[in-house]
Amino acid sequence: DLESTFAQEGQLDFTEVQLRADSALGESENPTDLALQLDYQIQHILLDEFQDTSRPQIQLLEKLTLGWQPEDGRSLFLVGDPMQSIYSFRGGEVALFKEAQQKGIGDVPLHPLVLACNFRSDANIVNWVNTHCPHLFRQSATIDNSIEFNPSIAKNQHTSQEIILQAFENAEDEARYLSENIQAILNTTDLNIGILASGRAHFVPLILALRQAKIEFQAIK
Repeated sequence: DLESTFAQEGQLDFTEVQLRADSALGESENPTDLALQLDYQIQHILLDEFQDTSRPQIQLLEKLTLGWQPEDGRSLFLVGDPMQSIYSFRGGEVALFKEAQQKGIGDVPLHPLVLACNFRSDANIVNWVNTHCPHLFRQSATIDNSIEFNPSIAKNQHTSQEIILQAFENAEDEARYLSENIQAILNTTDLNIGILASGRAHFVPLILALRQAKIEFQAIK
């Protein structure tokens, strides 16, 4: 019924595109003419956000690299960060990241490189995270969906103001605290202030508090 609906509407979803690509390549023991043709055309594959790869996607990747040999001029380049794995709800398995590190993809061996340099945050933030966050992650050498913490090194050695961790019993108390501190900062400087939230709903009490305090704001991204 779903395939009939796709045909009637002239549309597909991402899952269907993936399934049709997988079907078009045939089986590993019996590849289609398309698979054999692509084998000569595809030289390099680059896959980003690899930590959110699903098993069907791994199978597709194995078919695309079937028959690749060492030193034949072809390359498979995978980039990812297990600590950013957030797509388990659609089949992403971070365990596949570890499995690829240790065993490669299909017959293609991989050479893992761990990047540790942080270009986004200054030393104070990076060092705070390195100190306080490791216990939030499991320490496991086995191939499962647990995630290990990897410390970073700050490229920017400038140190910012101290980091304060403040807990609140409810969103209204948090919004009031932020509003008062924002007003205090604005009384002494004209710098812009950025506020990050876990989601749009998280901003609602803060927006009400800022409006009540007559503090101008702009929501972006």
